[in-house]
Amino acid sequence: MRFGASHTRMALGFSFALGLALGAIGDDAAAATPSGAVGYTYYQGAAHNLTRAVTAEGTLALPGLECSLAALRFDDDLIGPGVQLVAGLGVPVEGVAVLRAQGGSVMGDGDYRGWRLKLGPEVNLSRIAAVQASYLHYEDNQDFHSDGVALESAAVLSPRLTGRLGASYAASSLDINSTQATSGVTWVALPHVELSGEAGVARNGGVAPVGAPGPRSLLSPLLGPQPGAPAPAEANDISTIYQLNVRFTFP
Repeated sequence: MRFGASHTRMALGFSFALGLALGAIGDDAAAATPSGAVGYTYYQGAAHNLTRAVTAEGTLALPGLECSLAALRFDDDLIGPGVQLVAGLGVPVEGVAVLRAQGGSVMGDGDYRGWRLKLGPEVNLSRIAAVQASYLHYEDNQDFHSDGVALESAAVLSPRLTGRLGASYAASSLDINSTQATSGVTWVALPHVELSGEAGVARNGGVAPVGAPGPRSLLSPLLGPQPGAPAPAEANDISTIYQLNVRFTFP
């Protein structure tokens, strides 16, 4: 499947829908809760592929709707420097779940173009724990595409510490099935300063990596599946992966 004009229109349509949602605040403006963050991320993926990125994100929580936007300026070992834009919508359901949709594009400074989609419910198990099940899709203009599922969880361990677990499975156009498992923590080191790290293993490239429930999953992983990555040299190729982040939040 080739990334083309139809997918560009879909991405633009998703962003347009987000813009309409933001423009429809109206009488709920006083109840809107904005938040944002800037940061830096260092990510080692499968086959020791490195990605570094400066990130910026914003979220606007309204009665019955959550809107998110994120942008990354990255440098990746496989596709070089580029920009990723991601938009997200969340709709609460029955007070215990949020239906989330995220979509966006990866644009290398050269010819590389990619497109990603993530859909699924996030369920609040309690005031301190949440779990999210998602469908993942990724494709690019190098005839690569993948479809997968992910299960992610987050739990508050202490007032300043949150633990995270994730697992995923995907099938790709390379005729290889891949799996990945990660665990990590986020530490609020100072007011408005977050330090976090995740580590895990990926089998056969880990073409459907995962992040954590909530707005931060917009930025994790950085580039979705390993864009443009060659097939593993042999079946059941195992790689270690990790990600380190620093975020400055506001207000």
